[in-house]
Amino acid sequence: MRQGQSRISPRYRVRQSRQFKLELFGSLEDRTVPTMNLATTSVISDEILVQYSSGTNVQLRAQSRYNLNVQLKDEILSAERLKMGDGAMELIKLPAGMSNQKALDWFSRQPGVVFAEPNYRVTASAVSNDTYYTNGQLWGMEGSDSPTPVGPAGTTNIYGINAEAAWNDGQTGSKSIFVGIVDTGIQVTHPDLIDNIWTNPYDAVDGIDNDGNGYVDDIHGWDFESNDNSVYDSVDDDHGTHVAGTIGGKGGNGAGVAGVNWNVTMISAKFLGTNGGTTADAVRAIDYMTDLKTRHGMDVVATNNSWGGGGYSAALHSAIIRAAKADILTIIAAGNSANNNDSVASYPSNTSTLVGTTTTTAASYEGVIAVASLDSSGAMSSFSSYGKNSVDIAAPGAGIMSSVPNNTYASYSGTSMATPHVTGSIALLASKYPNATASQLRTAILATATPTSSVTGKVLTDGRLNVQAALNYSGFNTTPTPPSLSIANVSKAEGNSGTSNLMFTVTLSQPAAADVTVNYATSDVTATAVTDYAAASGTVTIPAGSTTGTFNVVVNGDSTVETDETLRVTLSGASSNATIGTATATGTITNDDVAPVPSLSVANVSKAEGNSGTSNLVFTVTLSQAAASSVTVNYATSNLTASAGSDYVATSGIVTIPAGSTTGTFNVVVNGDSTVETDETLRVTLSGASSNATIGTSTATGTITNDDVAPLPTLSIANVSKAEGNSGTSNLVFTVTLSQTAAESVTVNYATSNLTATAGTDYVATSGTVTIPAGSTTGTFNVVVNGDTTVESDETLRVTLSGASSNATIATATATGTITNDDVAPPVVPSLSIANVSKAEGNSGTSNMVFTVTLSQAATAAVTVNYATSDVSATAGTDYVAGSGTVTIPAGSTKGTFNV
Repeated sequence: MRQGQSRISPRYRVRQSRQFKLELFGSLEDRTVPTMNLATTSVISDEILVQYSSGTNVQLRAQSRYNLNVQLKDEILSAERLKMGDGAMELIKLPAGMSNQKALDWFSRQPGVVFAEPNYRVTASAVSNDTYYTNGQLWGMEGSDSPTPVGPAGTTNIYGINAEAAWNDGQTGSKSIFVGIVDTGIQVTHPDLIDNIWTNPYDAVDGIDNDGNGYVDDIHGWDFESNDNSVYDSVDDDHGTHVAGTIGGKGGNGAGVAGVNWNVTMISAKFLGTNGGTTADAVRAIDYMTDLKTRHGMDVVATNNSWGGGGYSAALHSAIIRAAKADILTIIAAGNSANNNDSVASYPSNTSTLVGTTTTTAASYEGVIAVASLDSSGAMSSFSSYGKNSVDIAAPGAGIMSSVPNNTYASYSGTSMATPHVTGSIALLASKYPNATASQLRTAILATATPTSSVTGKVLTDGRLNVQAALNYSGFNTTPTPPSLSIANVSKAEGNSGTSNLMFTVTLSQPAAADVTVNYATSDVTATAVTDYAAASGTVTIPAGSTTGTFNVVVNGDSTVETDETLRVTLSGASSNATIGTATATGTITNDDVAPVPSLSVANVSKAEGNSGTSNLVFTVTLSQAAASSVTVNYATSNLTASAGSDYVATSGIVTIPAGSTTGTFNVVVNGDSTVETDETLRVTLSGASSNATIGTSTATGTITNDDVAPLPTLSIANVSKAEGNSGTSNLVFTVTLSQTAAESVTVNYATSNLTATAGTDYVATSGTVTIPAGSTTGTFNVVVNGDTTVESDETLRVTLSGASSNATIATATATGTITNDDVAPPVVPSLSIANVSKAEGNSGTSNMVFTVTLSQAATAAVTVNYATSDVSATAGTDYVAGSGTVTIPAGSTKGTFNV
């Protein structure tokens, strides 16, 4: 970019999907919370931030993620946040299809969660402005030149911050004052910046995190967007470079620009990239600065935050409070939407309305300055946001010339440009008053604001920044106070075996001219000396000129699943050149042993139905192992072969297994009857287990067993006949009949025996078993018959049933098999004969001689024969009457008669 070129950058807002109660986190100043303009905010749709309370263990946090099926994207391991006793903060990645709101609602109800909120997209606060600054003057650094002219001709502007008067008085800053630039990156080699860029003396470039802050080789700061140590990547890092030039561009070198401070040390905390940044990374960036101050005693007086967007973030608010507790001011751009922030909130600027009076969870003063923008004519910039209750002061922000990449310069406009004027002024004040507190520095800046009509009623002070007036503020306490000692909380995963160290850091509020010593000693809280850790006592020495000293407490590792355990370290007996501020710290031995999540199962149950009334199927839900808190699970019945209403009562509800127990029961009511029927079944299904358990076996079958007995079916066998045939064999087929079908197959034994038929000659003796299949009523078996040509009478055999199976009885046990004769004898012709007869003739008259004709055997039809008399010794006519005729012997008879 060419020198003098005007740069236009968009500033975005991001949608807020959820707000949280501010009283959870405390505040630093009691002001009215403006209404959030939801229509102008945006969130990262598949990420949320979750803050846990101190002591919430890894197992519980992992279980919460597992139950919602989300992933841990990152843990916000800000060393400063942990030192101040805050619990873990997690950046959660949501699966495709899961709404941001669903995850927020779910996590906010989980045990140990302090708050859950969106991860907002935020961007730098520079906007377009048609004003093109062509004369190259730094009007924002100028003053009124009254009563005495300062600087060369043409460097007069009453709406500048009058830095030139401070320079003229020899106030050009100090390298021992540190400022954090939370922004895009900075071109650290820019000729107007290179002398004022921080080089980390605690972490050599060797691939090792020598200072233990979690960032390897953070030589000039850290890139929180890319998570590396390169704080300058391309010309896209122009915004941070421009801000740096206003705060600490090298003055008096005859080239380029001059910042408010000609001497200062600037640290880059890059978290904005081409597409902006996130609140998660902003939290890391601010905590990084706080950690540098508390860990190494660096005099970090302020962070510059020329960016905005997103909704209220409790996570970011907490980071700002941690900075305030460490005596670091957070200077924030009011925003470029031209809105009244009292009614349409702009974050993080509006955090100024949320930070409040002294509480146990907040600092004891307001830690934020929100900055509006003025143009060179003293008017509020057309783009600038404002707010009597939410914006503190105005400063030059339109047509501001400063450094940009490629060793050049450009004019930018925006509240982004106004903010570094205030941040630079804070650093300049701190260089003059090294013992001043953050609260005193803030008060001086706001109390000395020059009244300005264009911002009257639009900012808290009704005025604009005047650094020269602030430098002459009479409220500073110039009497040095002894530095105070404090000790920070530490946590450490215990490990599964061996030992590790809890490293405690004792921090001096500022370096002392001589060594500072203080005694320390451990004591039990919930951790037990010897078992969980090695009791320790001794003396820490902080060398002259330094601000920190450390000592270790040895932790014993084990594989026992347990809650986090704590010990206390107490400082005492400080040397005379220091006082003890924070005398105690907690060492937390965090449990890193994860117990398996217990699983729920439900078992099958059976119950005889009974003949009347009701009874219960008692189902047992079993937990694979006892849980520390009660476990609940829903249950509901559904039909299989049983019907709700007639066979059982449909049921649903919740089973609770108390903490420490492994079983819970529920009943399903069974209706009794006297109907003979098959066993009937229903299903029970488990669902919706509480977060501390999973469901293993989700269904079970309830069987209502039939206890009504039907009369046993009876077996019978029928007679059979069969013509024997002249040769070979044939079969007598006997049928065994069941009086009714049975649910299972029925068997019965059979065997033959002789009647008039002879086994071996007339038939083949047989025995065996007949099976009648389930659902059928008949079964058959064969008796083999031998054929012959003998004329004989019909012959018979007997079949006898025995040994029926238990599901039937025998009614008709025997049957006759008849082998019918089918052989015919040759026909026989019967013969007739007549027998002699004698008769006394008598003395007179007549009498009859009765002759009998006899048939040798009866015939099937009547037989006739003729007869006739003839003389022998008797004479026809004299002795007898000659006769002839026919004799008939009826069918079936053998005799017939006639008379002579």
